[in-house]
Amino acid sequence: MDHTAVTCLVVIILEAITGFLMNGFIVLVIFCNWLKGEITASVNKILVALSISNMCFAAVSLTCILISVFWPPIHHYGNVVLFWMIMFWLTSCSWLTACLSSFYFIKIVNFSSGFLSWVKVRIDSAAHWLILVSEVVSLCCMFIGFIAVAFYVVQTQGIFTNSSIILSTNRTKAIYAILSLFQRVFVILLLFNLVPFLIMTITTFCTVGFLRMHIYRIQRSIGSSSNLESHHGVVTTMTKLLLFYLFFYVAVFAYPYIYAELPYYSYYIYQILSPAFPLIQFALLIRANPRLKEAWHQIFLYLKRHSEKVIF
Repeated sequence: MDHTAVTCLVVIILEAITGFLMNGFIVLVIFCNWLKGEITASVNKILVALSISNMCFAAVSLTCILISVFWPPIHHYGNVVLFWMIMFWLTSCSWLTACLSSFYFIKIVNFSSGFLSWVKVRIDSAAHWLILVSEVVSLCCMFIGFIAVAFYVVQTQGIFTNSSIILSTNRTKAIYAILSLFQRVFVILLLFNLVPFLIMTITTFCTVGFLRMHIYRIQRSIGSSSNLESHHGVVTTMTKLLLFYLFFYVAVFAYPYIYAELPYYSYYIYQILSPAFPLIQFALLIRANPRLKEAWHQIFLYLKRHSEKVIF
């Protein structure tokens, strides 16, 4: 590997490990609060499931990279299982994020009557069902994707053998292999990830529209309130998550088809993008939860005080 590839590999490893630990922090904080006897809020159940999916996505992505670099002979067969698992955890993250956006939408928007009003009353008790449905749909995507990838690998014996596809110096060959894989599973990935993205889009725009009108009415009558400020923070997070997923989907799905027109270093940027997914999502999720933000602030202060003691 050249120096650029080595740098890329180091960055990917740091991204994956940091993303894994940071999402583990969310799970740990909520779990510790549960051990203290606190009732776990429904939104925190979704956050735990989403954080676990992010942790698994980071771990599988890092495993795929390391195998492709250090054990290329087994990457031919390991690629089937790893790509299959990456599809599952990516789809799981998409659906759980859609559940999170839907949950915020139902809790923030006021419904006078109808089906959504009925859902609003029961949304807290249905959180675990939302998680279960998300995982079942992701599991279906995993099995369908596994069949598609398996047929491709069987038909193209040797394309991954004895070479590191992820950080190969033969960029054209590596991109060709990735492009061929995407041609087999693009429709499946698009189908199973487009639906949650549309849910995120609709719920986010509806929540933003409702909150803007509500803020306008409140300001004309009694001024601002702390409840509106908390809702504004949640809606800001929903919007950032939507834009993040839009950028990620466009980058992941479009790059293999336009790589020829881009400079050579864009290939390494593309490889760095995927392991950064859990880390960026952690940063967006923690901003919308005051408890998590406070716990993170306390850890930061503790580390700061500890480092000062060590220095002095």
